[in-house]
Amino acid sequence: MKLIKRLFMFLLFLVFLVILVVVGLYVYVQATYNINLFTVGNSLVKLTYEVDENKLITNPYTEDDLISSKTQLNKINVITEKDNGYTFDYSNLNLEEMDIKLSDKECAAFFSQFCEESMNSTIKNGNFNIPFEILQVDFFDCSSEGANFNVIIRLDIREIKNSLNEFPLNLISGYIPNYLYISSTVIVKDLGELNYTINSKELKINNLETEECMEIFSILKNFIQLGTYEEFNINIGKIFVDGLIGNSSSEGFTYSLKKEGNKDLGPLGSLGVKGFSFLTNNNEDYYVIEIGIL
Repeated sequence: MKLIKRLFMFLLFLVFLVILVVVGLYVYVQATYNINLFTVGNSLVKLTYEVDENKLITNPYTEDDLISSKTQLNKINVITEKDNGYTFDYSNLNLEEMDIKLSDKECAAFFSQFCEESMNSTIKNGNFNIPFEILQVDFFDCSSEGANFNVIIRLDIREIKNSLNEFPLNLISGYIPNYLYISSTVIVKDLGELNYTINSKELKINNLETEECMEIFSILKNFIQLGTYEEFNINIGKIFVDGLIGNSSSEGFTYSLKKEGNKDLGPLGSLGVKGFSFLTNNNEDYYVIEIGIL
């Protein structure tokens, strides 16, 4: 739950990011901050264009992926059924002598289901309710060293946009889109035994290209201490990577299985989580929780 709430704090920042950029563009001059106003102006216009989700989403998940993810997790008795979804419950965890393998689509399905059950897929901030949806989780370039990890989220910010109906905010409402699409790609490097690093690869917002997003972040650092383009991307991607893997400071799914699931085998030792890996099999990408003798 804490991981999800942290995510929403960062996503909300993007809402105000758009407003700050628009307001600040004409306040600070190019000579002061070395900002290409023409380039940024074009980017702001592109933000208002409708996003073609059919082009944006390259790895969509379906209800079948939710069902198959439940089948995988039911094998170790780690979920409690609830309507058409589930909640995690480690009290009756029973690890088997086999790895747990989840596709990226299955991970997207249970991330989405968790958000729906825990927060009704809505961010509440003050008087605003901001519906959101996880549209995609995608692993690619999987190897023994790790993988690229992409997540795409859509935020419905129409309620905020419609509230900007008084001067001077009504002058900038036309620059604000109805939806914010945030695509974060990070590089996860496996260091062994649930140790890993996360590095930035790419962050995109709506129809903006990478360079245009970087330009917007170069402006923002003159307004608020938001961090660099790379730092912000890592903060977004880290929420999901930590939620899936985890460590002592961010107890994600895999770390929780390791912490709660050791099974005493007597003189043989104990059965538990040894690590994780990403792999590709028959053109499908998977996250694997490795189970074995410790």
